[in-house]
Amino acid sequence: MHFAVLVAVDRRHSPGEDLEDALYEALDPLMAPYDERVRVPPHRDHEYEDDWDGAHDDALDFYTRHPEHARGLDLGDRAAVLSSWVGEPVLWDDEVGSHYVVTTDNPRAKWDYWAIGGRYRGMLLSSDHADPRVLPGGEQDPRRVTGAPKHLLAFAEHRARAEDEAARQWDAAHAVLRRNPPAETAEALVERARTGEFGGDRAAAIRHHRSQPAVRELLGAGLEPGMSCPVEWYSVPRDEFTATARDQAVPGYAFLDLDGTWYDRDTLPGYEGPDHWLPRRREYLRRANPAIDALPDDTYLVTVDCHV
Repeated sequence: MHFAVLVAVDRRHSPGEDLEDALYEALDPLMAPYDERVRVPPHRDHEYEDDWDGAHDDALDFYTRHPEHARGLDLGDRAAVLSSWVGEPVLWDDEVGSHYVVTTDNPRAKWDYWAIGGRYRGMLLSSDHADPRVLPGGEQDPRRVTGAPKHLLAFAEHRARAEDEAARQWDAAHAVLRRNPPAETAEALVERARTGEFGGDRAAAIRHHRSQPAVRELLGAGLEPGMSCPVEWYSVPRDEFTATARDQAVPGYAFLDLDGTWYDRDTLPGYEGPDHWLPRRREYLRRANPAIDALPDDTYLVTVDCHV
């Protein structure tokens, strides 16, 4: 999976420098702590699986339907089933009340490789794209850039454009949803598969989701929200939808601050809200935008394409 990270860099421009090479040199030490390939001393990882119960259900479903893969496996032994499923010995922690694995994986890992811009070139909007400190990005619109000092980025206009585009998308999506029978979310259908519907087959549930008339039309109209369920994506009120689009225009999926703090919806120290991607994304944006706006004006901001 690829995702966009906005990185803040404390650097000064040197006339005649190769800007992209200089940025790689500046970014390397900032990105390094989040390298998936880094090894650390053995430690307990309770979040090796995001959802141990779900992993166990998926494993039981698979081994029940494909007994040839479960030879010699006691399906009543939860730890054994999970160990076989994840390919690592899974243990139980009484103190925490959770399964875990012992691993040397980097607990801060976010990426396995990255590049400046990549598929996210042109993610930022510049007020002066001709300035030599600006890293170009947009082929269609020269104001779309990949990096620039903060004071050369048009945050207000960028956010307003995103809000207008979100309003257009929400209106188009709701026109589709109104003229079609009610559609179920992918999450609801997958949950039904877990309880035995669709022959217990998650993939069949997803196929059913995408076959619903409203979903088919949304996808055909180019209103698919990346990897998210379109029914759920457009289920929020219009003003909330457009406000979220405005808030996420600048930070992207993740933001790496000058002090090395990584912000994304899965990295929210102290967060006590619902454990669902929508409220978690709102909280991430609530934290990231003020941090970005508070940066010194000469801070360099650059878009990085990360893969995990």
